[in-house]
Amino acid sequence: MRSVLLSFGQTVGRAALFSGRRLWRHKSVLIPHLVAFAIMGSTESTLTAMAAFLLAWGLLNFLWLALLRRPAAAAMLSLVMMTVLVLLSQLKYQVLMMTASFVDLMIIDTDTVTFLFTIFPALRWIVALSAIAFVPLLALAWRLDTIRVQRATAFSLALLCLGGLTALAKHSPMEPFVAYYGGNHVSNFARSGVDAVSELMSHGLMESDPGVAERLKSVEGSTCRPATKPPHIILVHDESSFDIRMAPGIKLPSGYGFSCLSTARNAAFSSKAPAARAGTRNTTCSRAFPRARSAASPIS
Repeated sequence: MRSVLLSFGQTVGRAALFSGRRLWRHKSVLIPHLVAFAIMGSTESTLTAMAAFLLAWGLLNFLWLALLRRPAAAAMLSLVMMTVLVLLSQLKYQVLMMTASFVDLMIIDTDTVTFLFTIFPALRWIVALSAIAFVPLLALAWRLDTIRVQRATAFSLALLCLGGLTALAKHSPMEPFVAYYGGNHVSNFARSGVDAVSELMSHGLMESDPGVAERLKSVEGSTCRPATKPPHIILVHDESSFDIRMAPGIKLPSGYGFSCLSTARNAAFSSKAPAARAGTRNTTCSRAFPRARSAASPIS
């Protein structure tokens, strides 16, 4: 009788241990996806943006699955890349009042990373500590993950997500001014990627005609004599959202500046308070000259 009870206890213990390991393995796959859905709920504001986020999340996961065949490791790597994208997009919005786009990948190099670490010294420690904490978690997920996915299946699903993202971007194209509103970091990046690749395939890196038939006329022997003294022109490109009204002695057209729906935001810009400028989310603003991305001011 005693031997029977001991055998039964050992069997129950093995079953509990096996079920516990199996539950932990399922959790290691589900937790990154739940965290990604939480990020989607906190950063994406429209149904179109959420759909683009899900398609981008699926595309990233299936690409990692095609390489690793392990769902837990693929989900963790996808989550890290998505989190880094959101954090960098938020940082860019705080500095330049624009979210990250796919075109930003064209200007990222070692000098860009060095400059970022120079102006934010604490970022070096944050990146180093995050990497130290992430490597053991990835190794643990790699060891516990016993599920294997066929590479052909993962690659086919990645192509399906890419096709869905392309169709979504073509059906609901992203307006250029959306990047100035903040939020929708992942969806804006993914949809801008479709637009950027489409433009690159259609027009190349620089849009130009294949040939020019016209030629400039020669002006030899002619002299330009203006009736009055021409003014000096200062051209300020407003790609960094610099408020030219802050510069002294600059003549600007009547009504130049920001027109905001929020009176508090308008007052903040009038008082030129740098701290108040950070709170730009959920406020719709437009320039008096939305098509002009520069300000030309004549001074004597």
